[in-house]
Parts: sequence; C-alpha cells; structure tokens
Amino acid sequence: MRTTLLLLAAAVLLVGCATEAAPPPVAGAPPDDPGVLQAVLLENEPEVFGGLWIEHDPEYRVVIQVTGDARRIYRRYVKGTALEGVADVRRVDLTWVELEQAQALTMRTLTEIGSSASTSIDVRENCV
Repeated sequence: MRTTLLLLAAAVLLVGCATEAAPPPVAGAPPDDPGVLQAVLLENEPEVFGGLWIEHDPEYRVVIQVTGDARRIYRRYVKGTALEGVADVRRVDLTWVELEQAQALTMRTLTEIGSSASTSIDVRENCV
C-alpha cells in the first residue's frame, strides 16, 4: 500500500511537465541583469518567488513569477531599472522553494521504491 501511495505521489508531481530548468544567476553581471534579479529574488523573496525566464519571441520580455503581490515585486525590483517596460510579473501557485522541495520529495520517493528518473523544475509551467 505504501509503495502504491509513493508511486501515486511521484506521478502527480511529474504529470504534464516538460524538463526545463531556470538559468543560474550570472556572476558579475550588471544590477539590471535578469540573472542578478533572479538571485536577488531568491535571496530576498523566497516566500513568493516562483521563477524567472527570458522570452525572445515575439518580443524580448523577462517573465517573473510570484505567488504573492505582483505589484509589490514590480515596484520594489523592476520599477526604475533597465527591466522596466520589458518585465512581466505573473502569479503562480508554487514558489521556487516549494518546487525544489517537490523535486527532492519525488527523488526520495523514487529511491525508496527502487526506481530512478531524471527530473527538473519547469519554471514556465510552475511544476516538477
């Protein structure tokens, strides 16, 4: 019964997600750099930050995902920077921290049942 529940939990976490991880922060980049913004949000706003990525088509846009007040994040971290006008702050259900925890739980569950898989966080879909 426990094995069935663990398999079910792992399946629920993995359903419908592609494999695409958020880019790592860029060391030494200018403050208006999206990679630096990602690092700052991970450090200062872990309870609301859900991920960040850059779109190039149809136009350049930096997408910032949050579980909390999107306007507060925009005012605090985007307004008055080079990202103003190209940043799009969107609401999501899970924070980056929660996604990392779900990924770790999935890997532990798979190990417990003697299985393995490659997982990653799909920042755009806000899932593991």
